Amino acid sequence: MTEREIGELAPEGCEACGGQGAEVRRHPNGGKYEACLDCHQDEIEMAAINTLARAA
Repeated sequence: MTEREIGELAPEGCEACGGQGAEVRRHPNGGKYEACLDCHQDEIEMAAINTLARAA
């Protein structure tokens, strides 16, 4: 987990793909992580799918 604040740029890049253009975002399952927009959207979609699967 990062010590940066939500919205700050992450110069090391995305934790998932290593790409640049990452920033600190709120993880769908809690906490913070450094991710690009594409990987963040993937995390949100996976969290939604997992929530629906648990509810079924």
